Amino acid sequence: MIYVGGEEIRQRHFDVSGRAGDIRTRPAASRADVGAAGLRYVSGELWEYPKTQELRNRMRRVRQPRLFKQRRRVMRRRVSPPRSHWQEKVTAVGLTWHIAEQHPYWNESAFYEFTAKEIDLIESATNGLEEMTLHAAEHMIDNHLYSKIGIPDSAVPLIEHSWDAEPPSLYGRFDLAYRGDHLPKLLEYNADTPTSLLEAAVVQWYWLEETHPEGDQFNSIHERLIGLWKELAPHFPGGRVDFCSLHNAEDWTTAMYLQDTAQQAGLRHLFLRSTKLAGMARGSWGWTIGR
Repeated sequence: MIYVGGEEIRQRHFDVSGRAGDIRTRPAASRADVGAAGLRYVSGELWEYPKTQELRNRMRRVRQPRLFKQRRRVMRRRVSPPRSHWQEKVTAVGLTWHIAEQHPYWNESAFYEFTAKEIDLIESATNGLEEMTLHAAEHMIDNHLYSKIGIPDSAVPLIEHSWDAEPPSLYGRFDLAYRGDHLPKLLEYNADTPTSLLEAAVVQWYWLEETHPEGDQFNSIHERLIGLWKELAPHFPGGRVDFCSLHNAEDWTTAMYLQDTAQQAGLRHLFLRSTKLAGMARGSWGWTIGR
């Protein structure tokens, strides 16, 4: 589950689906890697992710789950043959880290079918979990329970300042356990620097278009990111947001994709290498992908 935005205590939220798998190794990026990912070098620190030009030029259907004639009670795992030349196809849309430790990281050998009711359940559970995490944080802050969860005293002022200031919240990733016969269970909520964004928003979309063009996918991540950037625009002084990434393929491409959606929303932007993060201008907002 990819979660876009914040909820209730903070800002509006959107919920969208998508999870490609567990992150393993992250290969170092080079300009060759970036070029293979479809990123185009322009000048200085400016790069573009032209593949999303194709996404914005065509009318992308916002896929909504629908009921088929065949009624099912629980989700199903379907064995599916990988597309021929799938490595080249996922690389063409930016996923250059599709192999990890000599095994496929991107796996097309199976997919999952859900009923509309199951999708509604997962969406509702995700909304509820986001509210619970915010209430839990509020309880911890109000009652000064930092030591019970191992937060050092030096971090407390930063936490409380951030909570009171309510800075913009863009997206996070819920990792859920679900098999169709019980409520989804939370494994992890990655709201710091969540990856798997490109896989969910772009790569699995193209997989669906090629393999199941008649099917539906509860996936509007691309459109919702652009919409949320527009909502957050008043938070950015001068309508500018800066991006920074570590120099590896996964983090670099994720940051570039976010930059592209911000550009489509009309925001000014600058992409900085991690070594130049300290030089970011005061008064500007920035998203850093990777640690």
